[in-house]
Amino acid sequence: MGIVKQNHSDGRTALCEGMMAEQGALPPDVQEWSRHHGRRDVREEWRVEADDAMRTYLEQEWGWPDVRWDRRVRRQRAPLHAET
Repeated sequence: MGIVKQNHSDGRTALCEGMMAEQGALPPDVQEWSRHHGRRDVREEWRVEADDAMRTYLEQEWGWPDVRWDRRVRRQRAPLHAET
């Protein structure tokens, strides 16, 4: 992880929210569980409003104009016999 300057408040806020979501400090907006093919899958999703920088990037790099929401997805898989 690099240095985040204090005067880059938007980037700092986004980074902190992402880290909190990754560590489980923020509850996911969507959580799905499934069992198939001998494993248990967990999918968690956090939704955040896309800021100007993200919208500009997505439009210029991917040709996706008018994006308003961004999401972070975490997936975990484990064999069914590992459940407790």
